[in-house]
Amino acid sequence: MPCTITLTTSPAVRRLHRLGVATEYSFWAPTLTTETIVVHRLDDIADEVKAFGERIRASAPEVSFAINLRVATGHRKLRGYDAAYLAGTFGQDAFMRVIDETVSPAAVS
Repeated sequence: MPCTITLTTSPAVRRLHRLGVATEYSFWAPTLTTETIVVHRLDDIADEVKAFGERIRASAPEVSFAINLRVATGHRKLRGYDAAYLAGTFGQDAFMRVIDETVSPAAVS
């Protein structure tokens, strides 16, 4: 059974600190674009997310963003969807910039 999913973007950045990793999302900022996909298999989602992110990156290479996935109302999630989403299997965070704050600016010069 096909599943309809809406892909949107949120500005986001990942920061590496001495004590760990922090991901900052800006859910109130406007999305760059929205796209609706129809998939039949769980494996197809990652390919669609990657293609969507690459199109955005090509048009706005300086932007750091995460991709949000929302299953359409009335559609059932594909088996394993929740676990794959939480594990990041779909690549929804692949287009975020990583800022390494573990190295002090004085140590670099």
